Amino acid sequence: MLLLLLASFLILFAILFTYRKFKYLSFELSRLPKRTEKTITKFNTNKSLADIEAISKIQKNEVTIVMFASPTCAPCYTEFIDLLELSRELNTPFICLAETSDQDAYQNFISKFGEEAEIYPTSEELLEKLGVDGLPTFFLVDSKGNVLIETVLLTVIRDQLIRKGCSKS
Repeated sequence: MLLLLLASFLILFAILFTYRKFKYLSFELSRLPKRTEKTITKFNTNKSLADIEAISKIQKNEVTIVMFASPTCAPCYTEFIDLLELSRELNTPFICLAETSDQDAYQNFISKFGEEAEIYPTSEELLEKLGVDGLPTFFLVDSKGNVLIETVLLTVIRDQLIRKGCSKS
């Protein structure tokens, strides 16, 4: 009988302990910021790059890929190399707008890739104006400078170009 009473007490204690842990966890979770769904790809964005002087090359092509990058960003380097290959494979031009907050890193980026691609400096203000909040970010831009696709995934640009047959004639 004593053994049964002890077992019941232990089970009750375990249930109470578990309940308090769940209640505490629930309280902690309620204090976390609410999850926001961040869109990683936008089609027909109503954005335009037409007023940016550095990218006059866009007007000469049916579509151009614009990459926003940071010379201090490791994924930017990887995606830049992939973008060079994609550009050659699909014969589609691209330009890179690199932020310049770290001038030494920017100069290293230019010296490493400047002969293979057109790289222009960009500012935090332009990135903010265009709503670019993560790097790398890619825009697929038409000949008038209108942003057709905005994404953080180069594969989205690749798939769209292949699907639409968009490449430089």
